[in-house]
Amino acid sequence: MVGQASINGKRTGARQVSRNLSGLAHDVITLAELQAQLVACDLREGKAQAIGPIVVIVAGLLLALGTMPVLLLGLGWLLVNHAEWTESAAFLTAGGAGLAVAGLLAWFGWKKLKAALSTFTRSQQEFARNVDWVKSALKWGARR
Repeated sequence: MVGQASINGKRTGARQVSRNLSGLAHDVITLAELQAQLVACDLREGKAQAIGPIVVIVAGLLLALGTMPVLLLGLGWLLVNHAEWTESAAFLTAGGAGLAVAGLLAWFGWKKLKAALSTFTRSQQEFARNVDWVKSALKWGARR
């Protein structure tokens, strides 16, 4: 008959196929909107939690860059004058100590930043569930 299509051996009206496809498209668009809203919510939460760790990282880097040369030179000269080390050994030791302090600060800030960004786990899990739903809806619809 005119206006009918055959899907998996069943005769189906073109209007019914159109309604099913438009219903699926509507559901997929709704899911996409909800997913975007969830990501926006997670961004707001993540931003609020990430500000503190970012400030700590920046403060650590600024401290390392601004005060370390003076402190390390002072430590090096202290080792040369009072411990009677050679200049090269004293300054290499002072430099290694400064690098260790800077590394610890950066590591601490990185751990805090990773914890703050963990709020996106919720978005990732919801996205995976939505993709699974779309796949099953398409599979189920194809079997009808």
